[in-house]
Amino acid sequence: MEKIKIQEQEFEILGIRSKPKLLEIQFTSSIDLSEIDLTLIELYTAGGVKCADFKDYTTIYKQLDVNNVIILSNDGSVYVEPIIPDPTPVEPYEPTPEELALQLETAKKNKIGQSKILLDKYLSENPLLFTDGKYYSVTKEKQNLLSNAIAVYQMKVQIGEENPEIKWNATGEECTARPIEEVTALALAIAAYVEPLVAHQQVLEVQINLCTTIEEVNSMVIDYETVI
Repeated sequence: MEKIKIQEQEFEILGIRSKPKLLEIQFTSSIDLSEIDLTLIELYTAGGVKCADFKDYTTIYKQLDVNNVIILSNDGSVYVEPIIPDPTPVEPYEPTPEELALQLETAKKNKIGQSKILLDKYLSENPLLFTDGKYYSVTKEKQNLLSNAIAVYQMKVQIGEENPEIKWNATGEECTARPIEEVTALALAIAAYVEPLVAHQQVLEVQINLCTTIEEVNSMVIDYETVI
């Protein structure tokens, strides 16, 4: 059975078909892709051989729960159920203002979600070079763990524990005991490193919400490389 890999997650599929601007995937079971970075989808044969890449199909165009089919688009478009036309000849269908508004709001939501996913990806791929010459992870998970470690150390000091320890690790190394001053300095350095990136994502979110057309939304460039 064929498989696809998205962000190191594997999913068994019954079939996949590429159309102009659309990618149709039939899964073996119901799947939620709304919170997954879809920038790269890798296709593998039943024997585990990679045979194709599908890039930038980042918008959920339509989901068919009956057959576990999800259709993705690479231009930000989403499916809107059309009104069944009268059998008699009529003018070409024009979406109502409500339908256009729904398409625009959906496009904004998808673009904002993409900005958050790409920020997490950037943080994961760009650790901080600290003053000790080593790299330290700055992902949200690592930031939370570091804050918790400092808080626990401070509680140990408050209750009078003798010689409390705090441990932390550089990327690819094991945790070792560190002076609290060093760990605090690292936490502050990570905060200073991450703050402009988070602020940039927030600015992007405001700008996306100010867009008045889907074309404007699609033209928004999400780039964290130039922030730092």
